[in-house]
Amino acid sequence: MKTNNLFRLVLVSISLCILNSCSSDDSTDERQNEIKVNSKSFEIENATLIEESTYNNVTEFQLYLVSSGVTINADNSINGSGDILALTLFSSQQSALEEGIYLYNDQDNTSLLLNRGSHFFGYDATLGDSQSGNLDIESGSITVEVENSLFIITVNLTDELGDIVSGYYKGIITNFN
Repeated sequence: MKTNNLFRLVLVSISLCILNSCSSDDSTDERQNEIKVNSKSFEIENATLIEESTYNNVTEFQLYLVSSGVTINADNSINGSGDILALTLFSSQQSALEEGIYLYNDQDNTSLLLNRGSHFFGYDATLGDSQSGNLDIESGSITVEVENSLFIITVNLTDELGDIVSGYYKGIITNFN
């Protein structure tokens, strides 16, 4: 009888270990390409980088993280409708963003600078400049990393209303020079 109970206890223990190990294999902790502001969010469909100008070996770039329905053109114009996070960044590299932390308005930094930015939910290019809804970025930083030719951008910003603008993007950036 004791052997039978011991056998059952061992069998139950082994079963629990097997079931527990199977469930942990199924979970993934992959981050989504999205921008969040309070209860609003949008999935980043496309990232575009436009080189503006270079002065004293520092290049100004416009970085756009946009939802589906929005197209950024080489001339910095926007077509379509959707959601946008637009950032002006300064980097010491001339053809791409340099890896590192871009701090908002850190005038002491000579190369990695987040100079200005804004986000817009429900942008419609057909309305042009007559629409309202964009909010300026007031503080924070973004981190740029490169892994296997993919850019990883982590967004930690605050807008003019004091709302947290957070996000993550891992993918290719369309680059217009």
